[in-house]
Amino acid sequence: MGLGILPVYQDEQINYLTNKLNGYLTGAYIYNKMSLTEQVPSVITVAVRYPVRPFRLNKLSVECVKSYVEKPADGETLYLIQILDAVKDLKHIPAERKGNCNLQKQLLQTICPTTRFDLPYKN
Repeated sequence: MGLGILPVYQDEQINYLTNKLNGYLTGAYIYNKMSLTEQVPSVITVAVRYPVRPFRLNKLSVECVKSYVEKPADGETLYLIQILDAVKDLKHIPAERKGNCNLQKQLLQTICPTTRFDLPYKN
């Protein structure tokens, strides 16, 4: 029964890239996953210690930016680093419509579930 070649899914390609480059995902792709923007990026951004020039892997465009951590983190630490990247780039995150999207409230909703303490945040 010949079904042909199975496609390599984008998540598998991204996991391969981050492991091979020894980095972590950042940029518009992660902001989309955090629901901070609804725009789907055409370029995947990987934060690495020593950036390389932009390249393509199959149909995936990849750019590398400088990472501010020595080693890529794991699990929960990685999620916190990505939140810090979102805070750093807060003014540059593309919104669906200008003036209609409050990124600070959305980021607060993203951060609050990760904190261990019930702090009185202002909404």
